[in-house]
Amino acid sequence: MNNPIDIEVEFDRCIGNIGGLRVDKLPDASTNSANADYIFEDYEVIAELKCLQDNKLNDRELNKKLQKLHQKWTAQGYRIPITNDGFRATMQGLNQKQSREVLNVYAKPIKKVITKANKQIKETRKTLNKEHYKGVLLLANDGNYALDPEHIYHILSIAMRDSYSGINAVIFFTVNMPGNADFTNVDTLVWSNLNRPNIEPVENQFFEALQNTWMRHMELLTNSEIPGIILKNESDLSRIRNKQNA
Repeated sequence: MNNPIDIEVEFDRCIGNIGGLRVDKLPDASTNSANADYIFEDYEVIAELKCLQDNKLNDRELNKKLQKLHQKWTAQGYRIPITNDGFRATMQGLNQKQSREVLNVYAKPIKKVITKANKQIKETRKTLNKEHYKGVLLLANDGNYALDPEHIYHILSIAMRDSYSGINAVIFFTVNMPGNADFTNVDTLVWSNLNRPNIEPVENQFFEALQNTWMRHMELLTNSEIPGIILKNESDLSRIRNKQNA
């Protein structure tokens, strides 16, 4: 996009349409603790917004780790095509173990984000005496072109098996990073709701209300219609690639 959207500023502007408020505007919010960003009283949800802005596409250390993996697999007799557009790994042709090794390379910075959001949500529940409210991490890829949607989805799926007790669900989305997909001839943005397994889920009504509100707000900002494409299953994410205009 020619004029990047400030995601936090615009979320602040639109969440009121479904009763959302910034936590730091509440009289009960502590200024001495790290608060989560938003509270949605009608849905009993506390949410924290995080944006991945550090572009790892040309990260030398990350590239070295990925190249070592490829060298190891080649020595083991595997003939796996490797995509190197700067360096962006593909999981195509990898078995489950190899895919997990690639994801582990990418996972560290995302796990740091999850850990911080988990702490903020738990602190906010305690501060506001809303211990029964569900926690949602709003995670936007806003500049890390090394991570296609399938990478982030799988990293989140793996990470959410760990003990982040403050987070019930993650919403992963893109705003300033349109993608190419083989099932459409228009630029594609992602919005994916991930409820955690074995933990109380966030209601679909919240997901639908927030998504619809955000998309309407985006259409006003861009003065253009944003078509909705329903993905049949998670494997469809592997068919979306970031447009490389970084």
